[in-house]
Amino acid sequence: RPTAVRTNVPPTNSPLTMQERKSLSQQLVQMARRHLAQGQIAESKDLALKARTWDASGASAFGDGPNAILQDIAQYEQIEKNAQAGNATHELALQQYNWLLTQSRRLHNQADLDLAQQLAQQADNTALSLSVTPAFTAQMMLKQIANTRAKSNQTVVPASAQFSPGSSPIPQGESYTPAPLAPRGS
Repeated sequence: RPTAVRTNVPPTNSPLTMQERKSLSQQLVQMARRHLAQGQIAESKDLALKARTWDASGASAFGDGPNAILQDIAQYEQIEKNAQAGNATHELALQQYNWLLTQSRRLHNQADLDLAQQLAQQADNTALSLSVTPAFTAQMMLKQIANTRAKSNQTVVPASAQFSPGSSPIPQGESYTPAPLAPRGS
């Protein structure tokens, strides 16, 4: 059962400046993105909707904002629906791969390198046909994260040490058959 996300968000009728409202929205977007990356879809959607009440434009830095998160959730739900329906195709595996890389890139842009690395590694573990070579690969993303870490002197945290089993949005495995995206129990 999803837990309610608790945030110290003032009511939307509070006397905040436009800049304060945008800043609050961006903080909620970052929280929503993190929840989405951890497979906490309901919490992510709730935070994105709250962020949208603070910034009606729905967009923020790097093109990431409440509207982008809501679109990513819709895409995630469609991929999950296809996986649960047994539509285990190479196209579905490619959709999962691209979704993971998109989330990794967005987390990287927010300087959340640990989660970005975990999702890029999951994408790298996705079995894709040798005939398909995406324009932007998981290996490229992992190198970009490593370069960012080197510039900022952040230590590398192994993905296995970051999250408990089942907390990832995409199950990891060696098989070709894509599995449902949501972690077990959510």
